[in-house]
Amino acid sequence: MIAAAPDVLLVDDDEAVLAWESAVLAQEGYAVRTARDGAEALSAIEARVPDLVLLDLLLPDLDGFVLHALIRERSSLPVLVVSVVPSGGESVLRGACGFVQKPPDPETLLAAVRQALGEPSRPTSVLVVDDDEPTRALYRTVLELKTPYAVVEAADGLEALGRLRADPSIRLVITDVHMPEMNGVELVRAMRGDERLRELPVIVQTSDSLMARSGVWAELNVEQAMDKDDFRRWLRETVTRRVPRGGEEPPPAV
Repeated sequence: MIAAAPDVLLVDDDEAVLAWESAVLAQEGYAVRTARDGAEALSAIEARVPDLVLLDLLLPDLDGFVLHALIRERSSLPVLVVSVVPSGGESVLRGACGFVQKPPDPETLLAAVRQALGEPSRPTSVLVVDDDEPTRALYRTVLELKTPYAVVEAADGLEALGRLRADPSIRLVITDVHMPEMNGVELVRAMRGDERLRELPVIVQTSDSLMARSGVWAELNVEQAMDKDDFRRWLRETVTRRVPRGGEEPPPAV
């Protein structure tokens, strides 16, 4: 029997926040419901007790602190505070299972949700994009043997973009340039136009020496662009230095 997806209730009066949190959690397979104020939240809990509540503290009707107290009176339902209020307020945190400062990045939010639900943490991943399968296999072997990171593969830019949008654990992209469907330049341009992927570090490796020296990479804030042979020599050092751990922010592009 397949286990039901964890039911998460989001409580926030900001439609944009609800939409963003819903998208991030739904993408990870959570069943998401929303409430825009305290009354809606209590009704939703009465109708079906969720596995977790994500609670903003600044609500239009019931103050978030009051709502949290009411939830605590009725059940031991875990409540994760997601708020601009620093530290969520000591009084509310005494009964909350955690606090996330707004605005969080996707991985920070997901890590807090997993912890609140008692789920195991997920490894940081590196996305390797290359249309040459032996090259991908080589990079996978090196990365998995010599670094603590999981490896995700894509054969072209279009596939890579889909994987990036579906997997927030990816914290670094290593891409070739000349590929079918969508090449490396097009991939990075698409990433820089996506709010969630804009700051993700990218390393370009290519057998085209002229392309490796192209000024386009600086324009696209690419971490590094280099010849494939040179790249292979310092692969482990580069990945270990540049991939953020857990929920850390990716390093700024240089």
